[in-house]
Amino acid sequence: MEVLLWLLAQTIEDYQKQLEQINYLISENQKKLDELQNQEKNLLLEISIINTKIQLYEEKLDILDEQIHKLNQEIQLLNKRKKEREYILPIF
Repeated sequence: MEVLLWLLAQTIEDYQKQLEQINYLISENQKKLDELQNQEKNLLLEISIINTKIQLYEEKLDILDEQIHKLNQEIQLLNKRKKEREYILPIF
């Protein structure tokens, strides 16, 4: 009977050690998971900032494209006026 109790106690002790190891591993993995989640949040924030910058640059490009278009129209108009003046008042 004592041998059985001793074996039972050893088995319980072994299970407790295994349980402690498992709990330690769970704790370590939880720390790693927390770190990874923080890294993910930081990366998502960086991505959001980059996307905002991209959007701003695209808006600036659109404005510049429109300005270029207006300037080209102005140049065409000025060239047309120049040709009209040359036609009316030829240069000698």
